[in-house]
Amino acid sequence: MTAWEPMAEAPGESDFEVRPYRPRDYAAVSTLFADIFKQPMSTAFHAWKYRPGKGCAVLVFKDDELVAHYGGVGADIVLRGKDSTAVQIVDVMVKPSVRQAVRKTSPFFLAVTQFGERFVGYERPWLLAYGFPNERAMRLGVHMGFYALVGRMVELVWNSAAAARAPRPWWQLDTLTRDNVASYTKTLDALWARMRRDLTQACAVIKDAAWLRWRYFEHPERDYQVTLVRNRLTGRALGLFVCRPEGERSFLLDLVAPKAHLALLIGLAAHEAQRRQLPTLVTWCSQGFLDWLPHVKATVTELPIVTPANMLTPGPAPDSLRNLWWLLPGDTDFL
Repeated sequence: MTAWEPMAEAPGESDFEVRPYRPRDYAAVSTLFADIFKQPMSTAFHAWKYRPGKGCAVLVFKDDELVAHYGGVGADIVLRGKDSTAVQIVDVMVKPSVRQAVRKTSPFFLAVTQFGERFVGYERPWLLAYGFPNERAMRLGVHMGFYALVGRMVELVWNSAAAARAPRPWWQLDTLTRDNVASYTKTLDALWARMRRDLTQACAVIKDAAWLRWRYFEHPERDYQVTLVRNRLTGRALGLFVCRPEGERSFLLDLVAPKAHLALLIGLAAHEAQRRQLPTLVTWCSQGFLDWLPHVKATVTELPIVTPANMLTPGPAPDSLRNLWWLLPGDTDFL
């Protein structure tokens, strides 16, 4: 989530305290979050998102009042076939009273630069930074020299009846839950390993059993429909898809499968939507990987959501990351 817009006129300059997040800062962060985004951030949700070893943030104070926050959620990734790390930029917040024009004394500038220096690039905790900013926020980041544009998200909408593919008798669809997911650990790890082989020229979050368990089964405030498709005879997993109903549509958040099985999973997800009397199936994906999904029968719309790369500190050149990210809705922190 991002909330920062420049003011036409800047208030007088002041000294700011800039430092990393500490556990005792939660109350101040929660208050600022509610003020900016007009919704609460519970203790449980904050603890889930900013879990030890993965979450980080830089805070800016003015006269002991929190006025800016720039957060990150770390992830293990695969980058052109090799293990690496990245941090998703989240909860970018600046109090309206100190939103200043583009200048090096602004709380936003201080938060972003300190975050980059501490956390992103070569010889730092995370090699890459990415996120889901809107186009306005992206233009600002590019103007300030923080980000470079390396990708864009598109939305796909299918008529669930037209796209549905009924399960074959030799396919078994298992519903994964908090209670049984631990018993599928080896199966999920093997499934991710097969998908990874198709991502040798991509950049993607590692969606093994541990990540899936954290993202979909340990979330304190949302419930997801997680379906594993297996061969009934051999037990071998064909793929996994994650959905959540939203009004009259089924929102497809994630797919884990070899590339050859992604169309099958879309068809089965559409079948499940139809069975639940949801007329449409919707998902997002990185524009550079649109051809991986069966989009011929879908309505494809360019979203006002882009993919940035870090420009603040030494790291891989943005041109080397252009259209490289494989991202789906489940890669966000807010869906």
